[in-house]
Amino acid sequence: MNKAAWRLEEFLRRYPFADAGLPFVGNFSGTSTTKGNQIKKQLIGVMTQTAL
Repeated sequence: MNKAAWRLEEFLRRYPFADAGLPFVGNFSGTSTTKGNQIKKQLIGVMTQTAL
């Protein structure tokens, strides 16, 4: 999955993520955030990290 995660990260880097109006809950971290940069990191992280 590392190759897939790297390709997803390269793709997502092209686009700015605005802060969200509603919290985004990452399924691997179980934490919520409204910060665009954190949402992007969680989307990438789900490719390589296991759920809690």
